[in-house]
Amino acid sequence: MAGMLARSRLLKLSSAVLRHSRPRTTYVVLLPENPVDTEEDNALLRTDALPQFELLTPEKCWTGMGKLALDYESGVWAVEERARDPKEPKTFDSIIEELDKLESPLNTAWSTVKTLYTVKNNEMNTNIYLKIHERARKARVHKFQSQPIYEACKVKKIIRLTYSNPSLFMFFMVKFIHRLKNLER
Repeated sequence: MAGMLARSRLLKLSSAVLRHSRPRTTYVVLLPENPVDTEEDNALLRTDALPQFELLTPEKCWTGMGKLALDYESGVWAVEERARDPKEPKTFDSIIEELDKLESPLNTAWSTVKTLYTVKNNEMNTNIYLKIHERARKARVHKFQSQPIYEACKVKKIIRLTYSNPSLFMFFMVKFIHRLKNLER
C-alpha cells in the first residue's frame, strides 16, 4: 500500500513538472559553404579561354557554378547598394555595364555545363545537371527582381548614356523594364 502511494505521488509530481516546464528549443543556423575552388583547381572557373571538357567532372561543375553564382549575387548586391545611394551617379557604366561584366563568367560557365551535359550525358547525372541549372537560373534572375536597379533604369533622365553602344543599352532596357514591371504591382 505504501509503495502504491509513493508511486502515485511520484506520477503526480512528474506530471506537474512536465505541465509547468517550458520546451527548450534550440535553433541551429547553417551557413552556405563557400566553395574554395580556384581557376587552377577547377577548369570551369577559367572563363577567359576555351573550355577544357576533359578536366570537368560533375563535382567540379557543381562547386564551380556555386562559386560563380555566389560571386555574381554578391556583385549584384553591390550594384544595388550603389543604386540606392543618392550620392552615387546612376550612369550606364555604373549599373548596366557593371551587371554585364558580372554576368559574363556565370553565363560562360553555365553554357559550358550545358554543353558538357549534352555531349557527355553519360558522365553527368540528370538530377545534378538540373540542380546546377536551377542554381544558375536563380542567380541570374536576381538582377531582374531588384527594385533599386529597376528604379535606376526607369528614370531615363538620370542615366547618362554614352551612345557608343545604343543597341546594348536598348537590349538591357527592354529586358529590365519587361521583367521588372511586376515589381510595381
